Amino acid sequence: MSDYEDFDLDEDVSEVSDIISFSNPPAGKHVYGIVFAGIDRLGKDESSSKGVRILYQHVNTIQKANADDMDCAVGSIFSEQFMGGEIGKKWLKKRLKDMFGEVTGSFGPYIRQLNEKKMSEYMLEMTTTIAKSKKEGVEYENVRIQDIKMISPLPLPEGYEIFEYEPSTSD
Repeated sequence: MSDYEDFDLDEDVSEVSDIISFSNPPAGKHVYGIVFAGIDRLGKDESSSKGVRILYQHVNTIQKANADDMDCAVGSIFSEQFMGGEIGKKWLKKRLKDMFGEVTGSFGPYIRQLNEKKMSEYMLEMTTTIAKSKKEGVEYENVRIQDIKMISPLPLPEGYEIFEYEPSTSD
């Protein structure tokens, strides 16, 4: 059976939405919205552990640290993952304090607020750097958020599509 049997070659390409980009932003100052915050599997298979994922979507670049760096595509996404151990909880607490100021009580209300309000009530201005690492001969670039603060929402660029994310666990 061929993979092309159900593919309609007469379909108008303008009717197909563009694919989302997963490109990292260059070091600098950017505006992002949150498209998901909550419990998710942090690996690719069913046996992967669960933790908190915050998924960010690029709205615009304010200033690049190096003017010659290529910007990421508007609408690009990246995520932060926080494991459930002590270190993961400390990093998540730090991130929530960066966003909300002082935090008290449980993690749940903050994560639910991030997930429910998303880009409608606030966006995030963040300063990022890029950390390079090498694993098994492959070089990776990891986004590091150095500073983050909530700001009022900006108008979305024309044609901007907010990424719809479905977590791989609903627990």
